[in-house]
Amino acid sequence: THLHTFTDVAANELTGLVLTRDNRFIICVDMEGRIYFLDIFTQMKSYVLQKAEAEQIEDLKLSRDDSFIVSIERDGTIKVWNFKTRELWHTFKSGGEKEFRTIDISPDNNTIASGAADRAIDLWDIVKKEHVCSFEKSHRGEVMCVSFNNDGTKLVSCCTQELICVWDVKQRALKYRIEDAHENWITSVIFTNDGQYVISCSNDKSIKIWDYEQEECIHMFANAHKERIKSIK
Repeated sequence: THLHTFTDVAANELTGLVLTRDNRFIICVDMEGRIYFLDIFTQMKSYVLQKAEAEQIEDLKLSRDDSFIVSIERDGTIKVWNFKTRELWHTFKSGGEKEFRTIDISPDNNTIASGAADRAIDLWDIVKKEHVCSFEKSHRGEVMCVSFNNDGTKLVSCCTQELICVWDVKQRALKYRIEDAHENWITSVIFTNDGQYVISCSNDKSIKIWDYEQEECIHMFANAHKERIKSIK
């Protein structure tokens, strides 16, 4: 049943959104770097974070306890926002001309993983407010998605060159890679809740399920959509 439509949320295109765990707020971003809080209960736009420097936000994630929001900008900036106060808590700078594409937050809320156009994956310590390590040139193309498993010990990533990589976070090392995983850009990849499978989607319109231990595809939904598939959750 349709409940409500939020109209005229932003002056331009919305590029991403997340839902709080209590199903109270939708948090979304637009092309000019503003973050909007939409209250589902009151059916109103409750708050707008208008940044001093307008830079396109590439990705947005909410911590699993709804305590903070992490946004990444194309200019190589990661910002951590206090969800309750809506205030900026910390800013990470990449220190170079890095164009971020994607982020994820570890289940314990201590680590941010970021993927970038320069093919690198970086880990950032939220508590210590410092850069942890880089997996340089980990992919052959732009990193499109990074996702932690449910205990935060593994990380899966994908890129524009049909490659999936699985990382051991504790050892900070590549566990294995799957070559030619799709026939076009891989746009999104996640672990299932039990960690037994990896699910990927692609511009080739397919969705694939991979056995984590066997490192092989066990099922493919070919032409799952009429157009390219941008994301899976």
